[in-house]
Amino acid sequence: MTSMRDATTPDDLDLDLDLDVDLGVTLDVNLDVNLDVDVVVVGGGPAGLSAATVLARSRRSVLVVDAGDPRNAQATGVHNYLGHEGIAPVELLSRGRSELSAYGGQVIRGTAVAADRTQDGFVVTLMPARAARA
Repeated sequence: MTSMRDATTPDDLDLDLDLDVDLGVTLDVNLDVNLDVDVVVVGGGPAGLSAATVLARSRRSVLVVDAGDPRNAQATGVHNYLGHEGIAPVELLSRGRSELSAYGGQVIRGTAVAADRTQDGFVVTLMPARAARA
């Protein structure tokens, strides 16, 4: 019997993805990124990038925090995603990040470890040690 993993992941598929290279976008870890934004989106998958792009197109400053470890990295294609049937997951993310970037949105590598309400909005604590304000 073939398992779902065997059916969707060929043995020769390199699963050690270097997302900075494969996506054609550097996930910034330096302090040049604007961390004082209107919206912080936690998660840089298709849903997070879609939400961030809608907001950026609406002239909101947006920061997407992405750990760079997509759960569908092992898949050979994305299915049931309107207009992108069979697209490689890495290609879908690359296109999403490029579209977001065209509207001024930013993507950084990191993990959100806490979100705290402040008088002016929220502070999202990130690892490596940084904080973004929204």
